[in-house]
Amino acid sequence: MFGSCQGAILIGNEFPEVDPLFGFRRKKSPWQDVDYMTLVPSHALEWVEDEESGAIHVKMPRYSDPIFSRLLQPRLRESKKHLKVPLENRGTFLWRLIDGKRSVADLVQAFVADHPDDQDNAAERVSMYLHAMYDNKFIKYLNLVT
Repeated sequence: MFGSCQGAILIGNEFPEVDPLFGFRRKKSPWQDVDYMTLVPSHALEWVEDEESGAIHVKMPRYSDPIFSRLLQPRLRESKKHLKVPLENRGTFLWRLIDGKRSVADLVQAFVADHPDDQDNAAERVSMYLHAMYDNKFIKYLNLVT
């Protein structure tokens, strides 16, 4: 009934800022009142392009834990410091368009122009893909206040 917020009392359609049962303040979501189409994505990680296939490989640090990243990451050989995460064709197309100047709406328009067979739900698919990239810390949004 309440999803992951069991025990909270729902007032109207929104959760209260202060929980009446437990008395703690709820942290405001960074996605509340954000028009996703106006966000401007930018690369947060380094990347390399495969010369044969043209696919993009995002270089993700092997260790993201604060302790391991400080202790183990510097001691690794250069070839072992990063995991190379390959992007599929559509992801490679979007990655090349992300430049820190184009908004999500611009990316959707370019995606529809290049992939007309996917125009039915292109905005939703591109938004979900970018959100997954944001969750995995591949990209950041320049105009998102956190």
